[in-house]
Amino acid sequence: MPSAPLPSDEAERLVALRSLDLLDTPASEVFNSFVRVASRLFAVPLAAISLVDAERQWFKATVGLPMNETSRDASFSAYVILQPDEVLWVPDARLDPRFCDNPNVLGASRIRFYAGVSLIGEDGHAVGTLSIADQKSRLLNEDEIASLRDLATGVSAAIRLHGMMRRLEQDARSDPLTSLGNRREFETSLKPFGSESVALFLLDLDGFKGINDVFGHPGGDLALQEVGRRLQAAIRSGDCAFRLGGDEFALICPGMATAEARFSLAERIHAAMADTFMIDGQTVPLRTSIGIAVLPDHAGSPQELVHLADVALYDAKRAGRGTTRQAGHLPDQSGEGPSSEPGLSVHGSGSGIGLISLADRLRRALVPVGSEPFTLVFQPVVALSTQRTSSLEALVRWDLGPDGSISASEFVTLAERLGLIAHLDRWVLAAACKAAAGWPEPWLVSINVSALSFGLVDVVAMVEDALATSGLPAARLVIEMTETAFGGDVSRAREAVEGIRALGARISLDDFGAGHGSLSTLRQLPFTGMKIDRSLVANIGTDPTAAHMVRLIADFGCALDVRVVAEGVETVEQLCAVAECGVSLVQGYLLAKPAVVGDVVQAVRDAERIVTVSLGGRIPPERLTGVPQVMRSRVT
Repeated sequence: MPSAPLPSDEAERLVALRSLDLLDTPASEVFNSFVRVASRLFAVPLAAISLVDAERQWFKATVGLPMNETSRDASFSAYVILQPDEVLWVPDARLDPRFCDNPNVLGASRIRFYAGVSLIGEDGHAVGTLSIADQKSRLLNEDEIASLRDLATGVSAAIRLHGMMRRLEQDARSDPLTSLGNRREFETSLKPFGSESVALFLLDLDGFKGINDVFGHPGGDLALQEVGRRLQAAIRSGDCAFRLGGDEFALICPGMATAEARFSLAERIHAAMADTFMIDGQTVPLRTSIGIAVLPDHAGSPQELVHLADVALYDAKRAGRGTTRQAGHLPDQSGEGPSSEPGLSVHGSGSGIGLISLADRLRRALVPVGSEPFTLVFQPVVALSTQRTSSLEALVRWDLGPDGSISASEFVTLAERLGLIAHLDRWVLAAACKAAAGWPEPWLVSINVSALSFGLVDVVAMVEDALATSGLPAARLVIEMTETAFGGDVSRAREAVEGIRALGARISLDDFGAGHGSLSTLRQLPFTGMKIDRSLVANIGTDPTAAHMVRLIADFGCALDVRVVAEGVETVEQLCAVAECGVSLVQGYLLAKPAVVGDVVQAVRDAERIVTVSLGGRIPPERLTGVPQVMRSRVT
């Protein structure tokens, strides 16, 4: 029995066949219906839809054939696909030299009549056949041949539709950039693990924004693709890697029961990232922070497992770049495994609560709106030229009751990590504007909006809503923002700043002097104020360089006609020093601690008195009154 020659496009044909993902799939009623119609239409006992693989013919649907597959050498279909545009029909296989000694002709099947037409995939390759057969010889007329072609066209369409649906399903499960599983696939893959041991690694790249800023998004994409490749190379054969979005990745590692194995994988990942990576001839550092949690050791469910790994990742990010943290533990100093020391906790007079519980509380506090447990305190900002209060800064507080206390910087950072910061900023804006609208004097109120909120929500609309709801005049509102809100996109920054200014509100650049690009940013954008970074104020009495920088910033602010506030003033010496440098406004614990709404008036009076007493006779009047007239008009 001669074997059919291979088609000229055999290699491409096999790729097309396997890309359909149809081989060895369960029976389908769609395909079964076609072979039943073929059997009835042509009054034959045998009909089949088959796919011709490299060494076999596999049957997707059959009538009258008990087998699932047969060898390709014994296949009639191997001849059909040689001429995809033609119908191959054999009136009597016993008389055809290609099939006369075929086991399907001589054996129990006793095939005499056969007719088959190629099934065409999306790219034009013949992937299989629709065939009919009988145990007695017969002829086909032109109408029957046309009908067989029509049926094959329908089957080909069904095959192409199947391939398209499988590709769409695959695309929906995979990340198009790295070809790793996406967040949907990650969630699906994690669900089957109930009590079965599995380690979850969550990874967040360190300094990825800098790669995007320097090399643009194409460079960032190259870096993400490289990270995906290195992760795949580092993990075991049974582990799965996913890109969850942005620069966040995840690994699901079944059966990784020991801490040594987990930290060993983490070290391999850190080592893999440390290898040289180049973009446009420049070395690009790839570093990642890793958070690990284990089911069932640390968590009782997949959902809790993700939460614990996320908390561990948050702890790792706080600890510094290229760090690994495991749920509930810190690695020991050698970095070889977990110690018994607890991870980040909330400190206070109570027993303390873990960060996991704190994250849950924060989510419940902010979503849905209306049940926020936060309070606001206000700290006066005093104008040195008049010793009168110009504004008060709103600061958020969270009282945890008997569970202890947590600094605002910690829970604000946690809100940023959990994607809740815009909810917190919205509440602070609304509450602060409402409180300020009830003050007995028209002091300004300053409110800090997180840099992340500028990328998550329409901050201008958020400010407009807070003003409209509270009735506070826009001219009494100062929005404080840091330069990191811009992400290197000056046009986007200008749109946000100008939108807030268009409402009539003021906007101030916070932490001025902490970043190298601040002067350029302030010059290009219409800010009405800036706050000198507290690190400069803290060292002003002992570091001549800090004092010189404060003086330069004060002069620069004067030249641009913007309010300059020195925050963090805690001693009389610091107060006198910033005054001598020409700073126009001061704020800090020396003047007044942040006060609740009911104590604002007293805090204002105390701050004004302390400034007057502290500066009386110690600063030359010409220095205090030497603030340019345009500045004095602004600060009063």
